[in-house]
Amino acid sequence: MNNYLNIYIAGPMTGIPKFNYPAFFDAERILNYSRPVGGGKFKVFKPMDWMTTREISAAMANESGTGHAEFSYEQALLNDFKILLTEDIRAIALLPGWQASRGAKIEVFIGLSTSKVFYNVDIKGVQKVTPTSTAFVLKQFRTSLGG
Repeated sequence: MNNYLNIYIAGPMTGIPKFNYPAFFDAERILNYSRPVGGGKFKVFKPMDWMTTREISAAMANESGTGHAEFSYEQALLNDFKILLTEDIRAIALLPGWQASRGAKIEVFIGLSTSKVFYNVDIKGVQKVTPTSTAFVLKQFRTSLGG
């Protein structure tokens, strides 16, 4: 019997130094030492899991967190969504500031639409949360686009 809960980390990346990768790696470590509600362990998936070591190194050297040299924003989103929808992901871990991220809001919308469980993860640990409604997330997404 598989005693793992597959969890995807969603959070802000664009415009943050090093595309916020250190926060994703920290969250992965925290999740690896935490337990989901109901027991078992987390199996962690991150947006950068599809990237090569060279691409991750280039991103970690980017202090502006914009204009990734290896791929477009759209390609990154497409690959992130593939992970979210094809790896039997049952939960989403939300990093602080996810509400300000267009990509993370889309990931949350996908999670709400596919009945995922949500957790907040930060330096204090992991806490199961009840996400806001799909309508709220859509409203926040439209606001971030200026419409």
